Amino acid sequence: MKFIPLTFLSIALITNTFAQKTQKQPFLSFGNLSEKHQAWEIGLSNGLIFYTGDVHSGSIAFKEMHPSFGAYSIYHFSDNLSIKPSFLYGQFSGSDFNYATHQGRNFIFKSQVFEPTVSLMWQPWGHVKYNVSEGTNKRGRISPYVHLGLGALLINPKVDYYEEGNKNIIEQIEYDKAHTNKQHLTIPFGLGWRFDISPQWTLGGEASWRAPFSDYIDGISQSANPLKRDWYSVATLSLGYRLKYKKDKDKDGVPDDTDECPDLPGFTTAKGCPDRDNDGVLDREDTCPDDKGPIELKGCPDQDSDGIADYEDHCPFNSGLKKTHGCPDRDKDGVVDYKDLCPDMVGATSAKGCPDKDGDGVMDKQDKCPTEKGSTQTDGCPTKDWDNDGVPDYADACPDKSGDKKNNGCPLATTIAEDKVVQQYTLQDPQNIAKTPNDSTKNAMIQQTYHTETIKVLAQAQSKISFLDNATKLKDISYPTLNNIVETLNKDINAKVEINIYCKESKDAILNKKLSEARGRTVYYFLIKNGITVERLRYKGLGDENFDAKFNTGEESKQKCVVEFQLF
Repeated sequence: MKFIPLTFLSIALITNTFAQKTQKQPFLSFGNLSEKHQAWEIGLSNGLIFYTGDVHSGSIAFKEMHPSFGAYSIYHFSDNLSIKPSFLYGQFSGSDFNYATHQGRNFIFKSQVFEPTVSLMWQPWGHVKYNVSEGTNKRGRISPYVHLGLGALLINPKVDYYEEGNKNIIEQIEYDKAHTNKQHLTIPFGLGWRFDISPQWTLGGEASWRAPFSDYIDGISQSANPLKRDWYSVATLSLGYRLKYKKDKDKDGVPDDTDECPDLPGFTTAKGCPDRDNDGVLDREDTCPDDKGPIELKGCPDQDSDGIADYEDHCPFNSGLKKTHGCPDRDKDGVVDYKDLCPDMVGATSAKGCPDKDGDGVMDKQDKCPTEKGSTQTDGCPTKDWDNDGVPDYADACPDKSGDKKNNGCPLATTIAEDKVVQQYTLQDPQNIAKTPNDSTKNAMIQQTYHTETIKVLAQAQSKISFLDNATKLKDISYPTLNNIVETLNKDINAKVEINIYCKESKDAILNKKLSEARGRTVYYFLIKNGITVERLRYKGLGDENFDAKFNTGEESKQKCVVEFQLF
């Protein structure tokens, strides 16, 4: 069985389908058989027919190709499945003179061919392909299909057996004459393509092969090669016309009377409505129409697959529970891991997830009196004052002797080591500022003092800002440092700060870049919400750029993400 040139043309056009698509479509579908479709189509075809059998060898004889003419009709059960009754007229011929290996035998045959067939057609991307396109230009789309059917081959082969020269096989020749039939059943199968020139006119091409239930379509079998079955191939181009064309305003292939979105081009499987991200959720019902997501989350993405959409998930990269807003809680104590100071030990919410035996809100490891209920102000101890000097016992250096608060509860005559006395730091204006009579000069010098303090605070803050793993949420331990920066900038009113974020949490440089930019926004907006004006701030997400070279010593070298503050 050989492929003829037009067959190659048909296959090439079919494979080009994927470059011609104008909309994303479901990969495979048989359509909805209960829906109404543009049911009937009629058309004419023209092509070539080629016989393969006993009067044939391995090479192609172009003289044995003959034109074919046909007519067909198509009934569309759905947008994917159709039935195609057709009729074909052509001619078979074969001659041993066309093949050097057969010239000693010299068989010749010729026959007119009539072939009615009925085939089922399956088009994976649907039969209506006159789509809306870019701008005002409308264009069709090549749609491939496969077909399989049953047909009748009506022939009357006229054979010259050259009996004078083939007397050695005269018995086989007589047998062939007696068993030659004019009607044969055949199975047509193959593939093709269709292209919508307009909403009503369709151009098509088809390459198909016929497998007859007989070895006598050429009138020759026993006298030649009874083990070799006869075949024939057909390649055609066709022009079709749709009957009862239905109006389709948006040209998406779904008629207006069944199109739920008649003014918007969509999919046949979506009743004519659009679905930009192709996630199976129509745009009108999709909470995230530009981001692909599952149907149960109304089309919104869920990167950690915990059933909570990313836009509601406080930990979008770590799978968690709905009651904890998508964040993990390993010890299931109701305190999420990023807030839990004891993530592997069941604890109390009031003690930040750590055990608290006496339930006073002070975790046991920090509670100076873990079995007695106290308060956070008294480090977990009860406010007992044995000597009634106004200094509670847990803080009284002399709990059995009434003393003075200034001397840690001891009598003033008793000297307590200086390191036991709590000292409160207050920033004082330098003496040279206090002595300056000019207010503007004094203010300038005060601002200079604050500016020096700002540089110091920003330098110390660099290793004290941290985030949850693979998330943009700040850890609680970061807030005292950030509040200190806010307080400092409120004093140093002329300072402008650039926030540079470096991250190397992933091996992917692009992900590191995106994560650092998102974290930069978090710090940026924190400062803005706390009163620092936009003009005094800017941020950059630098990803893993020069991370190892820049932070190869100190606390920063142990971190995966470093927040650097610089004045500009």
